[in-house]
Amino acid sequence: MKPIYALLLSLTFTVSSFAELPEPPDPRDISRMPAQERIEKSTRLQEELLKATPQERKIFRQKMRQKMEALTPQERHDLHEEMHKQWQSMSKEQQDLIRQNRKKLMEQLTPEERIEIKEHRQKTLDQMSPQERQKWHDEMHKESKTK
Repeated sequence: MKPIYALLLSLTFTVSSFAELPEPPDPRDISRMPAQERIEKSTRLQEELLKATPQERKIFRQKMRQKMEALTPQERHDLHEEMHKQWQSMSKEQQDLIRQNRKKLMEQLTPEERIEIKEHRQKTLDQMSPQERQKWHDEMHKESKTK
């Protein structure tokens, strides 16, 4: 499964005509979007994301994380399960497009932003139980082999 934060962040970065990032949407709303709609929105939003400053993107990531953390543990679990189910039902082409978009976005971020994202991902992994971490690792490596 794609990490939920990665997918949500890639979907929600955007810039208005005033070069300000909007408030991040509710993660539950994103999870209810059909796959194709999410992909199209993600592609448009990622194109706009790079118009923002690194500081604006950082603030936006923090707000998005706060929205995720505001969910109850059960809501986060349910969201994770729903996104995983949707990921599994996507075509290989859709999955590849999401991977390509994510990679393109990450390559265009500053080195400092990439470090910050990597550190946050590690912090998230550190909070998982050994069983959860192993399951996540196995799922990620299984899917990366389908490229």
